[in-house]
Amino acid sequence: MSHSHLPLKHLLKRLETRGPRPNRDIRPDWISRLIDDIAELFEPFTDVGRVGFDCRVVGDRWDVGMYLGKTELLGGAADGDLQCVSFQFDILRLYGLFDQVETFHWNAYPGTSDALESSWIAMTAAYQAHPVSVRILCVPPSEAGPGLRRRPDGSWDTV
Repeated sequence: MSHSHLPLKHLLKRLETRGPRPNRDIRPDWISRLIDDIAELFEPFTDVGRVGFDCRVVGDRWDVGMYLGKTELLGGAADGDLQCVSFQFDILRLYGLFDQVETFHWNAYPGTSDALESSWIAMTAAYQAHPVSVRILCVPPSEAGPGLRRRPDGSWDTV
């Protein structure tokens, strides 16, 4: 007779008595404000878009990569297809967010098979006296899931 239900019952009981989970977001408030400010600079050409980001400490600075997430189509012949969202991005306002800009580049590798994933704006700068690296990607990283789902009736769901 299997007793595999005993550990599961024990874990469920522990979760019930433990209370709410602590907030695991270790980002300082200033980096969250920067991410919000940069997210405002994306403007989709059609439909809607949802900004995604990757944020981590690298060396002595925070590294932030931002992009518009793909849209997953639901229903019909295109069910499950993922579409990138075309957008414009206000580079001048991005520049203006920082106290000091050390480097500011557009990187493009048009001869590669993954040319879209190899095109981004990159900068190193200081935001409120904190060193940061920022990348604005033209498409989401391949490991990123969809940001939105579009239903056949035209409605949208966030993911």
